Amino acid sequence: MDRATFDKYVNERYFAEISWYDRKSMRNQIWYRTLQWGLIVLSASTPVVIALAQKTDSMPWVKPLSLVTSVLVAILATSLKTFKFEENWVNYRTTCKTLKKEIHFLRNTSAAELRTTRQRQSRAFPTLPHSHLTTRITKVENP
Repeated sequence: MDRATFDKYVNERYFAEISWYDRKSMRNQIWYRTLQWGLIVLSASTPVVIALAQKTDSMPWVKPLSLVTSVLVAILATSLKTFKFEENWVNYRTTCKTLKKEIHFLRNTSAAELRTTRQRQSRAFPTLPHSHLTTRITKVENP
């Protein structure tokens, strides 16, 4: 791949991928933190509302409020587990950072160096025909 083709690929595709992973990471981080804070606040306030409902009869709206906060806690906890916002946030961020590091490696590595590296790797891990692999596995399993 010549330099012009490489630069075109980087500008049209590579940076777009980095941007996509960055946006997805930020979106999942926002969802995770918002739901987590809502869960913390509602979890902490539910016992207070329940205790208040038992102490006062003058406020009839407190008993339904305790039910609502309990249901919202269940919904938020289930949403966090089901949609895996934290896991997606970390995975997208890791991929984004890895891609950002890779571009520096690729730009500073010449095509000849890449070919040499690939040749070294192919000599280090030669591909074996299927029959040899089957024979080796059989010998290992049945010594």
